[in-house]
Amino acid sequence: MSVAELLAMDNLRAGERIRGAAAPAIDVACAVLQWPDLASFAPVLPKPKSAAGTGGRKMDYPPLLMLIYAVLERVFRSGTQVDAEMRYPFNWLRFRMAYHQLTGVWLREEPMAWANYEYYRNTYLAPKHRKGEPIDTGIFQPDRPTVLQQLIHHLGVVSVELVRALGGFPDEEIDLQDPNPLNALHGDGSQKKSNSGVREFTDIFADGTTETRLYGSRARKGKPRVQRVFTDTAADGKTGDGLNMVGLYWRHPELTDSRVVLFVGMAPGAEVNVALPAVRQVHGLIGDALHFLVYDGLFTGEALDELLVRYGIVAFNKAPKADTSARATGRKANPTRRPDVVLDELKIATHDADGKPIKKSSDRARLRTAEYQREVSAVLADQKHRDPVGQRTYFTKTGKAVQKPTEYSYLAPARHKRSDGTVCEHQLVADDTALWEWEFDSAAGENVKLTREPVERLAASRLRDTAGYYLRLDYRMPCEHGDFSHRIELRPALGAARRPNEPSRLLRALPEAYAEAFHAIFDVRNDAEGANSAYNATLYIQGRAQSLDAHAQLLDWLAWALLNNALTYVHHLGAGLEAGHKPKKTRKPVRTAA
Repeated sequence: MSVAELLAMDNLRAGERIRGAAAPAIDVACAVLQWPDLASFAPVLPKPKSAAGTGGRKMDYPPLLMLIYAVLERVFRSGTQVDAEMRYPFNWLRFRMAYHQLTGVWLREEPMAWANYEYYRNTYLAPKHRKGEPIDTGIFQPDRPTVLQQLIHHLGVVSVELVRALGGFPDEEIDLQDPNPLNALHGDGSQKKSNSGVREFTDIFADGTTETRLYGSRARKGKPRVQRVFTDTAADGKTGDGLNMVGLYWRHPELTDSRVVLFVGMAPGAEVNVALPAVRQVHGLIGDALHFLVYDGLFTGEALDELLVRYGIVAFNKAPKADTSARATGRKANPTRRPDVVLDELKIATHDADGKPIKKSSDRARLRTAEYQREVSAVLADQKHRDPVGQRTYFTKTGKAVQKPTEYSYLAPARHKRSDGTVCEHQLVADDTALWEWEFDSAAGENVKLTREPVERLAASRLRDTAGYYLRLDYRMPCEHGDFSHRIELRPALGAARRPNEPSRLLRALPEAYAEAFHAIFDVRNDAEGANSAYNATLYIQGRAQSLDAHAQLLDWLAWALLNNALTYVHHLGAGLEAGHKPKKTRKPVRTAA
């Protein structure tokens, strides 16, 4: 058997090894090259000027290798380690063989130095951001796309095919009663700490003169490293000092290691300004098979309405808490309500069992949390308790007792005729995105919901007319004169005509109050947190950006996406599976609605 055949066999077994326990990094590096779609990125990559006879010495390595080196940095966690591993003769032989199997091209016998990649990255892949110029968010701009935008767009193209190979986005009718997770997209943003803690500030003196200074640098000589691009925390609502990396994913509900990244981007301002165009971009690749979006509370209001009306995408997220500030609770129109049990106002012990004063804030917080759980649980234990409108008390799926202030909107009453011909009315309110019946409680002096659980939903449909998509919800209304059905149509109005408290915003197709059905699809969002953790694990310092420049950070994020998708392919579709090398425990029980 020749050396080439031995190397090919070893690379084939690399995919088998990573499907088991922890595999050596070189096995992961060679397994990445088993993803055939990786070769399709070559036409997207710019050719260096030297290829046309200008720009100095001709580059001896193909541009695709430069992109793969970016992926290898995520495997080995640093460029220095990539350089050292590739200089090891046996590793370079294996890598050359894997590259030949992917592209049909043999690389040079001399390993490529990391400096070659750095030059290509800074010149062609991710040119450094210049002060005053717009930040590359990763959203594809058809008129003048950057290299990063083209690569991210092509990532979406090939990833959609990978998802479909795994059984995702089946061409079937939308089912809002039992949403199919295979037709769902989920996403999240994750703030990465800045690569450098040195900050640049401009001091303004009394005489009007200014002076720019660097704070936080311990360098005695040389130019300090300064990261100048940060996410605007005021617009984004996130704490932390760095850049917010946004991702959209798909995952099979019954397969392990099946995450596929469909988009990566970066939000220098509000996250929704990148996440919403990203969903539009991915929808353009998938089409009508994209039925659902699972995200956090970022998608609300106008963004939710646009997704439904224009694209027919139904978003699932937890309803936000109502504003309980004095300004919100005291306003005349649609005031909010403070909950009966407020965590910060609970009385707790001031001394421990030994008589010593409790001074630590962590100890006081723990006592306050325990007291909150005791009081809210006591409320839930009272079978006669009914929440007032603007408040919801419930147990989470993990058993925690919660009492939250909710946003609400009164709806037109449901009417039906009794047997004697008279009309029976049922007062309705959209509270915490669910539908409830209510009545005025003279003893409490406020409106109270009649039941602990919301009104039962019989059917939910997504329809379309000339104005766009809309929802039709049918409910079973309990009545002593005989149950009857009540229909509500949600037709969001985009633009200036939209009111902040209209039912289309405060009533959802699948609210959190329908706990089993809601969590059967919403819990896939936990995978977005897993994606953030997986990316952190590939950084030299977990949670801290690998690169100083903003565009280089976006390239690092893209490289992790390529690594993730390549390993997903190897786990489920890669070489060796036909020979019986199945991944261990690939299927897990799917959670379904009761």
